[in-house]
Amino acid sequence: MQEPEAGRGVPWLHIGTVVGAVAAIGSLIFTGVATYYGAVVAQQQLEQSQEDSESKERNHATRVTYWEGTSFWADSKSRSVHLVNRSPDPVSHVQLYIQARWFDKELLLGFRELNLPPCKEMVYKATSLTAVLRNGENEVPLAGLKEWSAAFLTFADSAGEDWVRGVRFLEKGGYERILKALDGAAITGVVMSSAAPQVNDVEPCDAAS
Repeated sequence: MQEPEAGRGVPWLHIGTVVGAVAAIGSLIFTGVATYYGAVVAQQQLEQSQEDSESKERNHATRVTYWEGTSFWADSKSRSVHLVNRSPDPVSHVQLYIQARWFDKELLLGFRELNLPPCKEMVYKATSLTAVLRNGENEVPLAGLKEWSAAFLTFADSAGEDWVRGVRFLEKGGYERILKALDGAAITGVVMSSAAPQVNDVEPCDAAS
């Protein structure tokens, strides 16, 4: 019977090295897959958190609005401007833009209110509002104008984010969004109030969820 030649035995050392290498590769693959899926989950959680934050901000902004008392066609002296905050958080840098016609001139007037308190409505009677034109030569009582209307509102929420609200839109944005809302029109003056507004409580008044 022929004996095994020297050096022809089972290469256990080589096999052990190969097995170890395969195990190491498998471990690396598993670690890589786990890391990838961990990163995907983390990214999804971050995106969800951002969406939740943006949704909360928008819910807060939806509670800030404006409207005009009485009909557009009513006697101008009986009309009023209402600024409303149905949120338990205050808003600041509030400005209402009013479009008006004075003789043959189209006017765009800025009416500024520093703050809008939580859960409050501020009512300004048209008879207390005066349009001061930019040239400084004319002061026109708003109640004396047959045509005027609130065009859009800008404000900053409690987180410091700027918003622009129109009749059919609500968008986050600062000066550039305001310029878009102006649609090329220039601000021709400001509106001043000769009397403090009537302040009313509003309900419901809920936190943004």
